[in-house]
Amino acid sequence: MQARIPVQLKLEPDRVTLVNGSSGPTMLRRLIEAGLKARLESESLVTGQMVVDLDFRPELPVHLVGERDTDVPEIPSMPSDLQELRRQLTHAPIADTVTQAKQALAAIERVADRLDSVIGPLTAGAQRVLDSTGRTMEVAGVAIQDLQRSAMDTLGDVQALTADGRQQLSARGQELGHTLATAEKALQTSRDLLASANGLVARGARPRDDLEATLRDLAASASALRDLSQALDRDPNIVLLGRKGR
Repeated sequence: MQARIPVQLKLEPDRVTLVNGSSGPTMLRRLIEAGLKARLESESLVTGQMVVDLDFRPELPVHLVGERDTDVPEIPSMPSDLQELRRQLTHAPIADTVTQAKQALAAIERVADRLDSVIGPLTAGAQRVLDSTGRTMEVAGVAIQDLQRSAMDTLGDVQALTADGRQQLSARGQELGHTLATAEKALQTSRDLLASANGLVARGARPRDDLEATLRDLAASASALRDLSQALDRDPNIVLLGRKGR
């Protein structure tokens, strides 16, 4: 019970020629095999006149509705843009979309009400935090000023201490100079004394010769005393009688 209205097209084959020079019904069948398709397009929205648009769309499926054994070749059709839009709108879930949109709007309204009830206290709390922050900044500014004054006082004390230290170092430098001079004199005196001592004990010096002679005499006296002691040990009467043979 479907009505199909065939559309008869009368083409002028002399106005369409392929590169190899073929034309006529044979050429049209080759074009159909290559993907030639037809669709209705609106030429004027005022008059409603339609035109047949021919285009190569080999990627679209081929639907033939006429008889196959006729001398008139059938050009497969494809839906027009208006038909495609109508089909999409027909199959589009508009009712479900409207329902989901209503639900989304209701949820947005609930969120807005919730935000209205929450933003007020949050704003008040934020204002209190800002006030507290402002007071903290003021206290911090006063503390920073006090620290600056303390730092300046400390810096002044350090500068005074540095000046005092420089004065003391200068005074100690003078004392150290005197001490070094005194030590230099003592060192020179020690060098002179050492030179004198070296002169006394040098070879060929008169004091050294006298000292060596004295040491020899002491050695001889010690030897004589040692002989006398040994003689007394052997014969104590030698003190009274003297040595025999003398």
